[in-house]
Amino acid sequence: MARRGHVIMYIFDLSLFIFFFYVSIFNPEKTIYIVIFTLFMLIKLCALWKSYQSVVLMFLFMSTFLVMFIPFFLFNIKISFYRDFQNHYYFSYVARAICLFIFTIWMSCFFKKNKAEDNRLISITKNLKTKPNLAITIIIVSTMIFIAIFGQGGENIFLSGGYGKGGGKKLLGGLAIFEYFLIFMPIFMAYSNRKNKSLIFLLSIFYVFKNLSLGGRIESLQVILMLFILFFDGKIPYKKVFASMIILMLFLNIWGVFRGNTSIGIKNALGTNVFAIYTLFDTQSEVIYTSSVYQSLRIDNRHDKIKLIKMFVLYIMSLIIPSRFMPPEAYLHITASKVTNFGGGGLISSYFFTWLGYPGVILVGIAFSLFLFSIQNKNKSRSLIIFQAMVLSSYPRWFSYSPITLFKMCVYAVIMWGIFKVVRSFFLVTIPSRSLSSGVCQ
Repeated sequence: MARRGHVIMYIFDLSLFIFFFYVSIFNPEKTIYIVIFTLFMLIKLCALWKSYQSVVLMFLFMSTFLVMFIPFFLFNIKISFYRDFQNHYYFSYVARAICLFIFTIWMSCFFKKNKAEDNRLISITKNLKTKPNLAITIIIVSTMIFIAIFGQGGENIFLSGGYGKGGGKKLLGGLAIFEYFLIFMPIFMAYSNRKNKSLIFLLSIFYVFKNLSLGGRIESLQVILMLFILFFDGKIPYKKVFASMIILMLFLNIWGVFRGNTSIGIKNALGTNVFAIYTLFDTQSEVIYTSSVYQSLRIDNRHDKIKLIKMFVLYIMSLIIPSRFMPPEAYLHITASKVTNFGGGGLISSYFFTWLGYPGVILVGIAFSLFLFSIQNKNKSRSLIIFQAMVLSSYPRWFSYSPITLFKMCVYAVIMWGIFKVVRSFFLVTIPSRSLSSGVCQ
């Protein structure tokens, strides 16, 4: 009987979504309905995955982009600095793509089995067994220090007067390695003993301060999310998690406004309405606008479908081929820059819509659902745990800036883990292994 009720609810949700989807197509001004409906689906997803706090936080992050559509569609408030594609027609395409991505995840997870353990909090790294090795720990720490110091250069925003005004640049001949700091965090946890684990906090604090002083934000957020996954996931109540993350998101978004002109102060940078939603969440609004420009490549038939598929194949090839050897067509931001000016970023749903249309959005939604199901596996390999930790800490990048991170950095972490496994066999200085969960953050 319960199963039958689930099927009826499944059909009901699917019917409502299809109805609102077509309402948005034929009347873009009414796109608000599918946005609000999808927000409810995200709430249901949070309830379904409530045992995994890191997953819930990811869904809440996704919701901030849907929330940004509300002032636009409901009150006709301009949310982006750019104007050319900021209208109901183009923004409705962006909204439908992200709603379809999220709804596909909901439909795929609808019949997720609610096991007894779903009533308690679970850390995704609880089964990551540590095999402390002093030599490897020294190598990892040295690498992280090197990346934090030399991985990114440029002038401090307090000295230059604002982000982008000091001619910031990468060091090491332009080699972009600053974000790779994240890769070594879970590997460090696997090979370091309990006494050395305070080092990761010290290194992370230095990294975050440097990143913020150079005008960055996303790299800092990813490192903080990784610290949460490694030390606090499943160990503290949701009230404290939500309070901490709200404060963090407000700070980072205020910092995003302030970093543009550090000489005028935070209050003046934000304007008279300090907590205006379209001011605080400027990142979300500009990502939405950029996504609309990307999708216009398909919407306005600026490129035929065959060429867009070729661009997708080139993008996949860029996972293993350095960007300097790839043609400009491999990157949507280069192709779209010929259409109009825009900020940065781009929703993963908009990338796949541009390349493959709505079927592409559904496919990536299903693929991500399979990843979520892998989190429930009890007998997970350490490489899978590291991959999961990377995905659930790097979504500020792969969800709203470039999906290549979902495949590139996360796979690099697994490869690096394999390399250290080989390296470990050459070292004899090994401390008896113990579980990561035993005494973490004690």
